[in-house]
Amino acid sequence: MQHFKHSIIPLALCAIGSTALAQSGPSNITSGNDAVQMSISGRVDLGMFNKHVASATSNTSNANNESVDGDSTGRIKFSGTSTINEDINSFFDLEMRATMDNGTQDGVLFKDKAWVGLASKKYGALRLGRMSGPLTDVVVAGRYEAFGGDSYASNGTRQAGATDKWNNAVNLQSPSMGGVVVGLSHKKGEDNAENFRNGTGAYISYTGDLLGLAFGIQEEGESLTSDKQTTGFGANYKIGTATIMATWARTTRLNAADDGSRTVFTTGFKLPYGPGEVRVSYKNEDQNMAVSSDVDSEGWGVGYFWPLNKSTSINVSVRNDILKNYNANGSDKNTVQGTGYGVGLRMVF
Repeated sequence: MQHFKHSIIPLALCAIGSTALAQSGPSNITSGNDAVQMSISGRVDLGMFNKHVASATSNTSNANNESVDGDSTGRIKFSGTSTINEDINSFFDLEMRATMDNGTQDGVLFKDKAWVGLASKKYGALRLGRMSGPLTDVVVAGRYEAFGGDSYASNGTRQAGATDKWNNAVNLQSPSMGGVVVGLSHKKGEDNAENFRNGTGAYISYTGDLLGLAFGIQEEGESLTSDKQTTGFGANYKIGTATIMATWARTTRLNAADDGSRTVFTTGFKLPYGPGEVRVSYKNEDQNMAVSSDVDSEGWGVGYFWPLNKSTSINVSVRNDILKNYNANGSDKNTVQGTGYGVGLRMVF
């Protein structure tokens, strides 16, 4: 990451504020098989930030790091569909993540998803492969967070202790029935090191003109002898031009003694203003793990989304975090607090 001076921020805003780039959307590409319709899409999102750095071992109230960094993680996705008959299509998705400020791969090759499936208008869809767990995928998804989970000012992780990504997974999802969708997911733990055993989850969601709701449960092996369980919900509601939203998730049976828990609550809103949109988000996380690394956190983010066209936007972020660290006996250890800010330039394609 490259360091910069504070004066660069307003100069960069002037430069990029007058720029309009091409229209967005997945780009069709030619497949070796004419029966497959393929597309490529993704995101490049970089900016200049002064990010607050805090950890359980830090006693510094304002340890900041000036950098050229990602406002959200870069990604490239390859997708394809093929018509089998009037009712059934086959499909695949392969999506990789990358740290765009230095061009390195983020995690495994297809970190976000790698699946193949069948979709029926009458019966729903089947997916097999690597995918998000039910809580991340549907229940506390980005549509229930003001920044979509993709900004320095966002709430970030919202699924409490549930595993984010499932390998060796199968998902069955019903077609929409008046806006209601039901799904079942299962992952097969193929070795002891692979996310520790099996996992099972179920969800139900509703999408309407003004209201969106989701509820789900997820149980998965945390160790060779215990399973962690997560319950969660998400909601959004439109009032005039504003959208308010909230998520809640609680994971129990954490740690070796099965007596740990983690609870995450978020809320926020989006409101059109001027050429863009004001976004505000709040998060509270409570850990009860009975270990020396217990950390409770509280934070808020305020931002402005300024679209230059359908593909390009400027995203301004201000974020404040409070970390409350505890000893294993529950006594206070220390509190770390700080505020960060930055401006990102995002282009989707």
